[in-house]
Amino acid sequence: MSLFLILAAIAVAVSVLVAAPLWRGTAAERARGWHDRAAYRAQLAELDRDRARGLLGEAENASARLEIERRLLATPETTPRPPSRARPLLAALLGLGMVGAALLVYLRLGTPGAPDLPWAARESERKDAAEIEERRAQQEKAAATLESELALDPGNSDGWLMLAHEASGLGQWSKAAMAYAQAIALVKPNPPLFAAYGESLVLAAEGVVTPEAKAQFRQSLALDPDQGMARYYLALGLAQEGDAKGALAAWEALAASPEGLALREAIGRQMETTARTADLPIPPLPPAASGEPQQAMIRGMVDRLAAKLAADPNDVEGWRRLGRSYLVLGEREKAIEAYRKAADLRPEDPDLLQDEVEAMLGGQAPQVPVSPAAVAVLHRLETFAPDRPMVLWYLGLAEIEAHHMEEARHYWTRLLAELPPSSPEQKLVSDALATLKEK
Repeated sequence: MSLFLILAAIAVAVSVLVAAPLWRGTAAERARGWHDRAAYRAQLAELDRDRARGLLGEAENASARLEIERRLLATPETTPRPPSRARPLLAALLGLGMVGAALLVYLRLGTPGAPDLPWAARESERKDAAEIEERRAQQEKAAATLESELALDPGNSDGWLMLAHEASGLGQWSKAAMAYAQAIALVKPNPPLFAAYGESLVLAAEGVVTPEAKAQFRQSLALDPDQGMARYYLALGLAQEGDAKGALAAWEALAASPEGLALREAIGRQMETTARTADLPIPPLPPAASGEPQQAMIRGMVDRLAAKLAADPNDVEGWRRLGRSYLVLGEREKAIEAYRKAADLRPEDPDLLQDEVEAMLGGQAPQVPVSPAAVAVLHRLETFAPDRPMVLWYLGLAEIEAHHMEEARHYWTRLLAELPPSSPEQKLVSDALATLKEK
């Protein structure tokens, strides 16, 4: 009720202000030209003062004076507005009408019976907003620190990837795209990386699938024909080019595949929008691959890929795809073997070694020590990528398990320097180092 009274008082006050001129009438008003000409004369006087103080030279003073005098001459002396007579009846009707209209709108669109928001709830909302703002400030600080470090070490591919992720989290898509481009120039071809770069380009262009973005998505599909994100955006590109039928067909095929499971909601929205825009029937979203049919579909794809690699065992990216597929099926040992074959074909590629060791470590419970086989791969990876956070963390963990506390401290101190300041990861490593010092 208190809010209602406040709003009513505001409506009455505004009505009085609007109706007052009608109630009492208005005095004669000088012509607008008089105000403009007075302003120009004041500017001429100011020029004279600046010249006397030596702030303006002869040439500058003459140029400015000519311009002001030109405007003065061009400003006509318009006829002043005559006074108006008072109209109290019209003023009263106008004021009452405004208050009544405001009341009707409020009763129709407002919620007069809604209770006030409790102070505790408002305080909670303020705290949530403050926490969000603080997290954003930390992200911005971490991104700025990364940029400074990368200016001194532009060959750090992991640093560029971290900057891309930070910028994406802040919605700074142009910066994210730049960071992905730098990372791609430093690492071996990677389908998800090309797709992420393409998505950043699209979002930086406010949703337009640009030719440069299409090139990245095609690069991704050339390495992995099943890359879901690349297929999604290329279909969006078709829709933007006016090929609605082609876009709908591409989205339907993606929605029915395992790669489209995570994108089904977005696909459904795009299909509806595209069909309406093109005045086409809205096609139903095809059933999602789920349960046993999905497993059978994935199994068929995996078996075909495995047979292809048996005939052509030098296909590095094929082995990587096979490794990912085995992980989806829960067959971790087969995944590790596939990643190992890929790494054997390019033994100096740190990304392939990381795929292998992540598959090995992903199957271990937290309390289980890092296996000797995983430690061996981590040391190989350390040779080519000594500053990767994952390498430093797990090698430090392995040294602790071997009771080599000084070596563990060495690895985690290096890791601390690689992490963004004030990040949760940095706090975790700082706490781990503090625990080490106590031992």
